[in-house]
Amino acid sequence: MQKLKPIRQLFDSYIICTIENNYVIIDQHAAHERIQFEKLREANSNKDILKSQYLIQPMSFPIKSSKEFDILSKNIQNIQKFGFKSEFGPENTFVVRAVPTFSYRRVYPSFIKKLKDILLNIENPHIIESRIFELIACHSAIKANRKLTIKMMRHLIKQLSAVKNPWKCPHGRPIIKELYLSSDSPLNSQVKHELDKQFKRT
Repeated sequence: MQKLKPIRQLFDSYIICTIENNYVIIDQHAAHERIQFEKLREANSNKDILKSQYLIQPMSFPIKSSKEFDILSKNIQNIQKFGFKSEFGPENTFVVRAVPTFSYRRVYPSFIKKLKDILLNIENPHIIESRIFELIACHSAIKANRKLTIKMMRHLIKQLSAVKNPWKCPHGRPIIKELYLSSDSPLNSQVKHELDKQFKRT
């Protein structure tokens, strides 16, 4: 992995690298998602509590039943170690006031809704923990359609080479594949569609 040399970015979503006499392609979002996920797991194993950042406008969702209230009551303290600060609000609402600093990007309601869905639909605490890590890692990772410099690509690959599983993202999508393109292959939308299929983006 450390021998990979980035040569260019493709469609602002993939990184083309050389290794010896071959070419490989990396999904930049999936790669960074794996890196972020491993950082979160390491912090958790060291008993570190993730730092929080308060939302300018707290986000709230309705609690639809007494069962939902009971489940959220059991988890509201547990998720503090992940950097979330939440409470019950007026009129049967679940209010999130702070999120992990890992989620430094703009926080959308869909992000908080996914957190609520994890808490409501999963009972096993270890699976809950893993799903929350996946959620934070996905939200904080470099997105597709973001332009990267060669220096940024090198840094990403260096970080990826240090993780235990550099081949798949936490959701199971591939991170790296061999690239088969002839010198006269047009880098058009058809090629992008094929790459998106290979990396399970469609």
